[in-house]
Amino acid sequence: MGDITLLSDEFPLLLPMEGRSEGMHVSTVIHDLCVRLGYFEGDLEPNHMWFELGNAVEDSIIQRLQHEYPGRYVQPGELEKDGLFGTPDILDLEDWADEEVKLAWMSANHEPDSPKMWRYWTQVKAYCYMLGTNIGRLRVCFVNGDYKTPGPAYRFWEQRFTDDELLENWTMLVTAGMRLE
Repeated sequence: MGDITLLSDEFPLLLPMEGRSEGMHVSTVIHDLCVRLGYFEGDLEPNHMWFELGNAVEDSIIQRLQHEYPGRYVQPGELEKDGLFGTPDILDLEDWADEEVKLAWMSANHEPDSPKMWRYWTQVKAYCYMLGTNIGRLRVCFVNGDYKTPGPAYRFWEQRFTDDELLENWTMLVTAGMRLE
């Protein structure tokens, strides 16, 4: 076998975030809250490859849904409310539900209401509030499955929120966001 040369160890930009507004984003506030609440160990700087792989899975699922159900699923684009920016993944026009897509590196054994899932549901509630809906859905592909059965695992959940739950979540994020500025 001949010489093998490493050409790169940098993961390519598959789906770079474009057109993201300057200012405070829901995801930034949630990340900070997760660090302060102890859901992340240390500051846990995100790995660029995590974002790219997550964006690729998100894009694939969105494209498939839009192909399978023409006119039902749209990407609402970036929204702003009370000084916070957010970009919901999918809006289901059939019942006006927010759907978020995640690629997770944790075990699929975590219940949907576990502290490990808190950040995802906090984001779902934020986008529900921004979109004016009480229906939130979460699609999660667990890369490592449950660490027992080989291969990834997929879960798709729906939760219906009260107006009070959404307002309480939103107030928490706006207050935390003001502290970060």
